[in-house]
Amino acid sequence: MLRRKNHSVISLKNTFFIISLLLIPLSAQKVGILPFENNSNFEDVWDISTDIPSILGELLLKEETVDIIPLRDLDSLLKINKKKKINQYDTEDWKWLLPGCDVIVMGYIDEFDLKRYNVAEPTLAGYEYYSFILKMRLVFADLTLGRVSEQTEVETELSRNVVGLNLFGRTSSERKDFFGLSQITFGSEKFMLSIVGEGVKDAFNQFYKHYKREIKRTQVADEIEPVPTLTGTLLTYDGATGDAFVNIITKGLKPGEILYAYEATDSLYDQQSGELIGIAEKRTGELKILEIRNAKLLYATAQGDNKLLSPGLIIKYFRTR
Repeated sequence: MLRRKNHSVISLKNTFFIISLLLIPLSAQKVGILPFENNSNFEDVWDISTDIPSILGELLLKEETVDIIPLRDLDSLLKINKKKKINQYDTEDWKWLLPGCDVIVMGYIDEFDLKRYNVAEPTLAGYEYYSFILKMRLVFADLTLGRVSEQTEVETELSRNVVGLNLFGRTSSERKDFFGLSQITFGSEKFMLSIVGEGVKDAFNQFYKHYKREIKRTQVADEIEPVPTLTGTLLTYDGATGDAFVNIITKGLKPGEILYAYEATDSLYDQQSGELIGIAEKRTGELKILEIRNAKLLYATAQGDNKLLSPGLIIKYFRTR
């Protein structure tokens, strides 16, 4: 009986989350910024693993017409489905786990360090040095296009030299603010005026540049350049009939469209440094889509001369305009 009750609770939570997403206007991109993994040594009054994603979402709302999925809803679904193994670079896994999201952002906090030093004796005109360092790694996943970025780094380091005591020998307002930081709500107006708040704003500016490059500008580039929008693998091929099965993300593909087969040929090296910079490819054939089987599998048939087709070849789909 207890198991049935737990399953019904999970079902209701999933249903409520999906319904809430469906109520969001279709014109707005739905962005989920997941709780960040805190690898720093900071364990104080703020829960930076959730506070930082929350403030990044709030600041993104001021720049873009998006809908930020509430962190509590994302966290709830992650906990409910924690037994399912997720490949963070597989957008199909994320779409199953977080239905309705268009974009997700994953993050790792490597350093969150706030320090104070005495530059001189804390007496009359004694100076103090405050520093704040924040280092993170981010991964952006566009679930609509089936793309996941490589890890991108965000680093910010700020410092302030302030008077510890004022001319009357009393504690300066800057010193009071520093020692009162633990009493300030993360992300509040007063918090954003502090050295930590300034650091978070600088980190957001870097975050936003990565967001525009990985999410917005990626889409613009596709509209201008004839780049391959999808890449997959030829799983099986029958030389007698021309029948083939292809492993590729099938969302947006239709029967009748053409796929191109490529064979990896030579390794390409930088002429100056000798560094491996890519692999040359040679087109070996074409396939016509006959049937979409599921999210990652389709059935196709060879077109024209099919003597050079074989399992393991690279399959590419080019979006035509």
